[in-house]
Amino acid sequence: GGVKVAEQKNLVKQNRIKTLENKMEKTRVKYNEAVAYNKSLREQVDNLRRERVVFDGVYRRLEKELADKKTEMHKLVEVSAAAYEALER
Repeated sequence: GGVKVAEQKNLVKQNRIKTLENKMEKTRVKYNEAVAYNKSLREQVDNLRRERVVFDGVYRRLEKELADKKTEMHKLVEVSAAAYEALER
């Protein structure tokens, strides 16, 4: 009797250990998948940040070009008005 009970308890413990090891392995796999996904997201964020730097530079250049064109247009309007005024005299 006593040996049989000890063997039964040992079997239960071994089964519990196997169950926990399987659970741990599944959890490890999920963790590794999450780490890989996180790495992918970080790479995407880094790429988007680099793109933003480029687009910000383009935007600033276009803003300056627009401001320069507006200034040039105002000067031409003034010159045109002065020329028209001179013709009327």
